[in-house]
Amino acid sequence: MEYNKKGPFIHLFQTPLGYYFYDVNTNQIIKINNDIYTILQNYTEECKNNEQILKLYEAGLLKTNRVQKIKHPYTELLPYALKRKVHILILQITQNCNLRCEYCLYSGGYKTRKHQNKRMNWITAKEAIDFLKAHSNEKKKVYIAFYGGEPLLEFELIRKCVHYAQSIMPGKEIEYSMTTNGTLLNKEVIEYLVKNNFKITVSIDGPKEVHDRSRHFADTDKGSFDVILENLRYFREKHLKFYEKNVGFNSVVSTEYNFSCSDDFFKEEELFKDSIFALSGISESFSKNKNVVSSQYMEEEQYELFKLFLSFFSRVNQENVSVLLREYVRHLIGFEQKMKDGVRNELPEIWHRSGPCIPGVVRLFVNAYGDFFPCEKVSELAQICKIGNLKEGFNIEKIENILNIEKETQKECQDCWAYSECTSCVRFCDDCADKNTENILSNCKKIRSSVDETFKDYTVLKELGASLFRKDAETILNSDEKIEITVPIIAIGNLLIGMEKEGEQVAEKVKRQMECMGYRVGILNGNDLINKALSIPKNIIEINKSIKRYELEEKLDLIIMIIPGNIAEISDRLYGDGGAYLYILSQSIAIDGLIVNVPYSEYYFNERQNIKSEIERSGGIKVYLNIVPKYLDIAVSEEENEVDFLTLSSDFVKNKIDMYHAEDVYCVNDFTSLNDLIIELIEELASYVEDVKCEDLKTFNMDIKDVEKCISDIFEKIGLTKDLIQKAKQESIFGNKIRMRARELLIVFFEIERVFNIYFTEEEINDFSFASINSIIECVKKHLKNKSDVINK
Repeated sequence: MEYNKKGPFIHLFQTPLGYYFYDVNTNQIIKINNDIYTILQNYTEECKNNEQILKLYEAGLLKTNRVQKIKHPYTELLPYALKRKVHILILQITQNCNLRCEYCLYSGGYKTRKHQNKRMNWITAKEAIDFLKAHSNEKKKVYIAFYGGEPLLEFELIRKCVHYAQSIMPGKEIEYSMTTNGTLLNKEVIEYLVKNNFKITVSIDGPKEVHDRSRHFADTDKGSFDVILENLRYFREKHLKFYEKNVGFNSVVSTEYNFSCSDDFFKEEELFKDSIFALSGISESFSKNKNVVSSQYMEEEQYELFKLFLSFFSRVNQENVSVLLREYVRHLIGFEQKMKDGVRNELPEIWHRSGPCIPGVVRLFVNAYGDFFPCEKVSELAQICKIGNLKEGFNIEKIENILNIEKETQKECQDCWAYSECTSCVRFCDDCADKNTENILSNCKKIRSSVDETFKDYTVLKELGASLFRKDAETILNSDEKIEITVPIIAIGNLLIGMEKEGEQVAEKVKRQMECMGYRVGILNGNDLINKALSIPKNIIEINKSIKRYELEEKLDLIIMIIPGNIAEISDRLYGDGGAYLYILSQSIAIDGLIVNVPYSEYYFNERQNIKSEIERSGGIKVYLNIVPKYLDIAVSEEENEVDFLTLSSDFVKNKIDMYHAEDVYCVNDFTSLNDLIIELIEELASYVEDVKCEDLKTFNMDIKDVEKCISDIFEKIGLTKDLIQKAKQESIFGNKIRMRARELLIVFFEIERVFNIYFTEEEINDFSFASINSIIECVKKHLKNKSDVINK
């Protein structure tokens, strides 16, 4: 979208949950209403007179400031940092490789150098390590990475480098790493890597048929999969702890094929359990061709992203989440942190967009000839990227130019809303010979699209309350304050003493019936919680933490809390705890409803409204009275100083309820009455049952025969046209024709659950039940039928 350069420096975007603008000057995302969104879309100077717009101006938003002069804030510090702060040295110890991967930058399919037999000699390697030592005086820890080609072709050189680095930098912590194809990980190599605590990244693309399609040996054209897996199995078997901590994987997935094949392999293969994965696409940098993205790849990737998003709401277990997309979790967390850290009053007059790192300081890549480059991803053929060499040291002028790369595209960058989120650097600028401004600008559209997608994913997940943006469990549980319990809690208490068994029985019956309706329910015994607390003053906080821990671990829709003791006294001698336990537990947590077990008697029937009102008034809790088929003999109880009950039949109590027309009480021993109670509980807790609320979407109450129309209306609400909805009934909603995004299906998913009051299982999610509208309709109908069958029983 083009903006008036004299108008606010913002980026407008919307999701099915709302309207927003990204304020470039303050680096904040602001939610607005539709009216403001429309005004900002068609902004003129007269808009400043609008009351709502005026409030945004008063809050310091909607400024027009642009950066006037390009100068990276680190420019003046470069000479000092390059002299004292270099800390990552990447040694290209060989330009050769024992594999010939078809998509490799050095395969001949790109405008870069090709594989050749050039290796780094010992003198060059030694001088590079000496250079690191001399230019890292103010770093307590340095990093040495071995790069290729395939670095293990020069294993002896690696050993000499490590030995020499340790001998000349005894006071520094040195971390060694390498990226390897894994074919040369023999016993000797593995033992050495473990001994020196290497961080290792192994390249593997998926199962044998996928991996061997592109990664084959140079001399035989044979696939490398079997050799790599054999080496990895030996590695893991001999050094499990080291393997789990220090070995990660890089996977290049071709968008021309499918996504799930490789992803499923990594999820199911024990070798990759809990491993860190970096997903790489086939590079288009310096490429002679553009990548092809198949519809199948797009469909499978977006569905796996949908499952990843659901895992933030504890709806999909981690073992079923895409291994290859876990990097996106770190991206979202990093994005939020960057937004928080980057809040400012306005853009400075002198500044530089995001994108370039500090060349030579953050990373220093030394190739086999001893030439310096900003990192291993740039072309070694481009003179613009060559920032020095071992003989002459750093070329400060070139490094300054790379750091201030925005000067090449100042006019375009100055008015770009993605100014603070840009990822473009010198590797997009060089054309393997000289700088090429067109290369940078050709990448801008893709970068802005990616940032826009991140904005939308982030705001939707944030609005829905994803756990990703909450404090982690340990931080929450270690605090000294009470914590909000987000799952609804129904307490079950007894009016009188001597009814403890009834409380447990009622809890089990309510739990079973709600589970039949598809809810996940857990039972906690309040007596156990109170007994575990160290002292009365700490009871409230400790009980609160125990319940929160239970909520986090069990991932429930409802917690049933059995309250020990009693609420009312029978007499001066039979008074019990007089509601003390109920008070302690109600101070520890917010109780959303209280089922009170009351023994049958004519008196209690006549006084039921007063009993209910008194408990609700004193506790501030919605009360449901359950008449237990037991009669209290007060005279015998007082005489023997022990409660004495006479057991009655459920039919007797139910008939009394009907006779008194007592629709405000229940008898859970009777199935019909129990079902009535459950339905009222569900209706009362409707606002609590889901963590997420799609308030902007219309609420529907449809009969099972109207399921198709109802679901179509929900899809229309999130932006699908009627024509696309018809196509999506037969085809994948993520395919080339529909192109829905994972975040949009996430909204639909929770809205359908809310509208139909159902709960989808993880098995249904994993079985691609949400890949098309028709499959969703069938899934909903199945749930409604099961629910109807339970109620009809």
